[in-house]
Amino acid sequence: KVRADLQLPFTHRKTILIMGGGEGVGSLSNIVDAIYVELVAQGIDALILVVCGRNEKLKSSLEERDWAQVFSRWQSAKAGYGVSKSIMSFGDNCGTGITGASSGCIEGGTVTGSIRRMLSTGNLTIGNMVSPPLPPSSPSAVAGEEKKADESIDDASPEKEPKQDVAAGEDAVPLTRVESGVEETAENDHSNNAKAAGNVHVVGLGFVTRMAEYMVASDVLVTKAGPGTISEAASLSLPVMLTSFLPGQEEGNVDFVIDGGFGAYVNDTDPIGIAEEICMWLTDDDRRAQLSVAAKAKGAPYAARDIVQQIGDSTLKWREFNEEKDHQEAAEAEAKAAEGNEAVAA
Repeated sequence: KVRADLQLPFTHRKTILIMGGGEGVGSLSNIVDAIYVELVAQGIDALILVVCGRNEKLKSSLEERDWAQVFSRWQSAKAGYGVSKSIMSFGDNCGTGITGASSGCIEGGTVTGSIRRMLSTGNLTIGNMVSPPLPPSSPSAVAGEEKKADESIDDASPEKEPKQDVAAGEDAVPLTRVESGVEETAENDHSNNAKAAGNVHVVGLGFVTRMAEYMVASDVLVTKAGPGTISEAASLSLPVMLTSFLPGQEEGNVDFVIDGGFGAYVNDTDPIGIAEEICMWLTDDDRRAQLSVAAKAKGAPYAARDIVQQIGDSTLKWREFNEEKDHQEAAEAEAKAAEGNEAVAA
């Protein structure tokens, strides 16, 4: 019902919500590409909702992106890199995907210490590399690889007309929709088990004011470690994949998710690892249900009400205390004055 109310193009597909804050920051572009490719390769029909915030450049990029080219480019990069035997893993490997263990994926253990080791150097070296080199958006974009990933825009030609399997009345919805451009043929099938290509639909959202509803409509959330976002997701029993955090102030948020058992952490420098872990969640209903139950256990859906109640109770207690104190002080003053009067009379 919530998906229908939001007028999403599909109401029965697995849905991934990807966020980067109000400004749409973070390596959203590469993360979206990697998740798209993995979903198609594993034959998972899915809807990807990307909250671009105020990042109109990213939103336009998603709209213009040639997804068939994206699939081919990323698959070539993964094939060229091979199984990540030389990648050093930190913490627990959350699962095993096409390229082997999801390097850098943390679901338990000493989270903060592991993350600090992963981030101990500024460059990806053999000691802390967590993903194959990212494929450029286009040949002409190679020189600009040092720019932020979410600012890269594909130079590919406009995509083909999306398949007309969108829900009725969708033309009235002001969203960016991009359907999978990968034909479901054996020739284009890159999965290990010769699965049919997944039908994946990408929706670029602008600045969202109905975030709670989009979370309810989603199966998993991919986001940075913002406290408000994590708290809201937990309250709505939504599994969380964390991809970045601010050192110091947000480190504890990562621990909260990992120790709470309702998500995992994979650094945004490893978009393929993120994508593989997300696909494992989507294809394992029991695991996803377990994450959801754990999220609910850590959630506090009535936190605002409870805070107001606590403030009110505390205020009343202090008022009673102060009133009692005033009465006591008045009584003591009265008694002292009476003693003075008796002394004068004597």
